[in-house]
Amino acid sequence: PRTRASARMATATGLRVPLRRAGLAPGARRLLSSPAAEARELVSRTPLVASSAAPPGTDVLLKLDLLQPSGSFKHRGMSRLVCELRAEGRTSIVSSSGGNAGLAAATVGRDLGVAVDVFVPETTKPLVLSKLEELGARVHVGGANWNAADASARELVAQDSAAAYVPPYDHELLWEGHSTLVDELAEALPSPPDAVLLSVGGGGLLCGVQRGLVRHGWHASTRIVAVETAGAASYAAARAAGRVVTLDAIDTVATSLGARSVTPAAIDSPAAAAVRTDSLVVSDA
Repeated sequence: PRTRASARMATATGLRVPLRRAGLAPGARRLLSSPAAEARELVSRTPLVASSAAPPGTDVLLKLDLLQPSGSFKHRGMSRLVCELRAEGRTSIVSSSGGNAGLAAATVGRDLGVAVDVFVPETTKPLVLSKLEELGARVHVGGANWNAADASARELVAQDSAAAYVPPYDHELLWEGHSTLVDELAEALPSPPDAVLLSVGGGGLLCGVQRGLVRHGWHASTRIVAVETAGAASYAAARAAGRVVTLDAIDTVATSLGARSVTPAAIDSPAAAAVRTDSLVVSDA
């Protein structure tokens, strides 16, 4: 492959929820007691706001994780994973995502002083390449699809003992990081919500929310609605089959949710067994 160089407040049903800006003060890292504590300093506590489109008589709150430093919830899990890898002595990370996971890896790597290589297929949009390069990542373009780019990423890791592969959704520490979203809900809400509605690609966010609900004892009263688009419904397929299945192809405009299979933990982990999770498949039209 070729290489391209490269505190606000919100109101939610009477609650005032601050957005704590992520980042560490100069010299602060050496004072932190653990990778988990360091990761918390990289993550913003995002607003929880009331939806103006909610039907009459219902309360629908939106958790605005698009305000994370890298633009999505994936910043939570990637911060937790990369802080751990850095503590283990890894000096570089390798991602094969040209989407939100790649942007999160590049942002966290920049903030921690860890080198980042991102492998993407030839179909990746120029805007994405530019964003990754602006964050300081070394961007490698090659292969007809994600699978080919991922194979190249793993080859690089195999050749460099100081490098670590960071998956987009399938890792325990990613799920642990994502679960902090529920920690913030528990701080903000006076009682457990009836349901948490979330989108599913590979299942990383789903696994994190399941774990968070169990940790706070909300699993008995709060269900999850796991939403997918037709043409990329690998979680629904796994639920129907009782095991992980691999879709023949992704056929949806919602390409960021295009995982051909979900992580097994989304259906067979203890947290998945403890939390009622309903599958909902919708049209992308």
